[in-house]
Amino acid sequence: MRKARFTDEEMVAILREADREPAGIVAKRHKVSEQTIYNWRKKFGALSTDEVRRLKQLEAENSKRCVGLTAFQLAGSTSCISFPIRRDTDHFGRPFQFAA
Repeated sequence: MRKARFTDEEMVAILREADREPAGIVAKRHKVSEQTIYNWRKKFGALSTDEVRRLKQLEAENSKRCVGLTAFQLAGSTSCISFPIRRDTDHFGRPFQFAA
């Protein structure tokens, strides 16, 4: 898989720049298209860099839980253990606002 040019934290920092200045100018400065800025805005919305870091941490934690559950099922156990899976969005698909 291709490595991204920008980390999620860098994308959010560029988005905060685009909030203060026109998106076209910010896009040229960082050598990305204006549409890329709008796609990032759709993906990250009003998240701050700290919230993006926390989101990545939660996603990593969830993937570990899913791997653990799969390994348990492959072991051939007949009992069922359910792990609570954290969701990072509400039922409308909007990201939760994490408290600082």
